[in-house]
Amino acid sequence: MQTLNFHFLIYHLSQPLGLRRAVQALHDFDERLTGILHRHIAVLLWWCMLQAVVAVPGLLLAQGALWYFMLMNLSWAIINGSIAVVLHWHIRRQTFRRTGIHWRIVVQRHVAQMLLLNILLDIGYSLAGCYLLYLSTQASGMYVALWWGFGWSVILQGLYLLLHDLLFYRLHRLNFACCKPFLLQLLTTKTLPNLGAKYIFERQLYEKMELQSK
Repeated sequence: MQTLNFHFLIYHLSQPLGLRRAVQALHDFDERLTGILHRHIAVLLWWCMLQAVVAVPGLLLAQGALWYFMLMNLSWAIINGSIAVVLHWHIRRQTFRRTGIHWRIVVQRHVAQMLLLNILLDIGYSLAGCYLLYLSTQASGMYVALWWGFGWSVILQGLYLLLHDLLFYRLHRLNFACCKPFLLQLLTTKTLPNLGAKYIFERQLYEKMELQSK
């Protein structure tokens, strides 16, 4: 597993994902799922670094509403950067590599659900930013600049994160659509001895996901 460093950011930003390539082994599924997650982290960290590079000198040079805008951008960079680091640590555990087909399906489903939740939160951020802009029209004194700067920063973050999460949700859906025939065939033709209840659970779980994806 690669360390979270500059090479990681460059490599996973440029590495082709190969989502249209046929899946021939569970290892292929693991590699592609991990590759999408790594690119998610890399893109988010590049965004955080861009924000920090702009915000730090901005805090030294700007005044008024623009200063508050830069301050909120730097806060978002720290928060999102921390989330990316935690996500990278979580992926390093690689629990889905040591378990059966059913757990890989659960991981894929969990990732998609989390992205959908993030998309709803992103919309909420944008609406919250609009409300802060409204407050700036009702405030007086220094609060006009504060709410204006914070409002535009929150709108910027909400819109960027919305596009970011929509893109990676789409990538996960494309990957799983390509992997579904292989997983279904594997569950159908599996003849390992003493599979018993585990096979039934895997099959039922897959069929449940099939219905939910339609």
